[in-house]
Amino acid sequence: MPNPQPPVLLYDNVFNRVRQYQSATLAAISTATGTDVRGLSSGRRERASWQAAAASAFSYVSSDLGAGVAKVVDSVWIDRGHNLWGLNVEVLADDGAGGSQVNTAHLQVPALNGDGSFTPGGDPTTGMAVTEEGALYAFFPALAARRRFFVYIVENAQPRLTGVILGQRVQLPIFSTTMDEDAGALAGIANDESDTGLLASSRGYDYRTLQLTYANIGSTTYDNTVRQMRELIFARKQCCFIATNYGTYPARGWLYKHAGTTWSAPTSGVLRRTAIPFREVGAQIK
Repeated sequence: MPNPQPPVLLYDNVFNRVRQYQSATLAAISTATGTDVRGLSSGRRERASWQAAAASAFSYVSSDLGAGVAKVVDSVWIDRGHNLWGLNVEVLADDGAGGSQVNTAHLQVPALNGDGSFTPGGDPTTGMAVTEEGALYAFFPALAARRRFFVYIVENAQPRLTGVILGQRVQLPIFSTTMDEDAGALAGIANDESDTGLLASSRGYDYRTLQLTYANIGSTTYDNTVRQMRELIFARKQCCFIATNYGTYPARGWLYKHAGTTWSAPTSGVLRRTAIPFREVGAQIK
């Protein structure tokens, strides 16, 4: 297991045609009625999904970025609600239609326990890690820049996917000065008091919040790492999977969006400071 690790953010996504790769063409081996491969980057969680029309070996979803566009990918996240337990996932990149396979990453999804539950944890640097809510993620050696990408399910199966992020990860080179991955808030709370003082409360629904706080950021770190997040995370409100410390707590990762309406990283002397707020996307209803 790796040593403690600074936060890793996954928001670069070759399957996102709306906010990132507008020229991309998404495809799949087949599509069951009522599902759509275009929903894999929507952030709607279980409310949007793709499923193959029938069981088959090497079922896949793919993204072709278009002529003249090439990307490096080194990480993948698969949302909760999938049915890939115990199967093998392969990430493949090539140079477009008719092009030969150029490089791949092979990933084993852990099997379910005998009672149908899953075990959170794992090492994302050597295989699929499982989050507390059953999402999967993995980091692998960067595949050479290519135009077209596939996520294959190797075995004979009828896979269901509710969300995929495939792209380049961003790991902040320093730890946040605050780390509170269990911070949260409640929505939907309404209280009503009777004339006799009895208090009735509606059911509340909790969601997580997260703030990455940096009090002293050097100009190189800010320009090369933090600033590049601004356009997609802040301006375009791109969904972002964040593992705050995958080395110590690999299961503690959730899907977030930037929660604020402002971005600020002022300079004091030669250093910058910033606080980046996030709110969980599609928290599980319990």
